[in-house]
Amino acid sequence: AAASAAAAAAGPVQEARVEFALDEAAPATTIQIRLHNGTRLTQRFNLTHTVGTIRQYVATATPGVEFELWTAFPRKQLSDPSQTVADAQLQNAALTQSLK
Repeated sequence: AAASAAAAAAGPVQEARVEFALDEAAPATTIQIRLHNGTRLTQRFNLTHTVGTIRQYVATATPGVEFELWTAFPRKQLSDPSQTVADAQLQNAALTQSLK
């Protein structure tokens, strides 16, 4: 119940906005992100995009919310915003947003 109360307090989830350029000619992958309220986002990112780019994308769907991103398995927090999608091994990954 505490998690649902935190999600309700976090405010509504809105449609995410893509505020980065996807280079279709460069290697890319699809990443699925499960938001704190269970909503799922699916977005393509280049392997050179960073964890910070993913965070910014998720933040457009949940404005004003402090959150962390986690990989599904093995469960690992994505804490380095400068790490690339390739370096973080996020090809075809499923991520989870958790509220701070």
